[in-house]
Amino acid sequence: MVRRGCARSTPNESQIYDRKRDIMCVAMPGKVVKVEGTVAEVDFSGNLVRAEAGLVQVKPGDYVLVHAGCILQVISEDEHKNLADLFEEIENLC
Repeated sequence: MVRRGCARSTPNESQIYDRKRDIMCVAMPGKVVKVEGTVAEVDFSGNLVRAEAGLVQVKPGDYVLVHAGCILQVISEDEHKNLADLFEEIENLC
């Protein structure tokens, strides 16, 4: 059992949930640094990660959404900034 929310106290019945039911996967925004074949190196706020780029065509400088190690789509710089700001705001809630 896992607790819902950011509270650090002992959970009551309303805070306990079934992990299988409430898990949500999120694609993260990043910037392509380099591409070698179908693998791209993507910068996530200074963390460089290799991601499969075989689903979409990307080039260095492209902003992308990555999920489970795969680049799903190219996004605009504005979309990237908005998503990065949103994820930072969510992270600061806890």
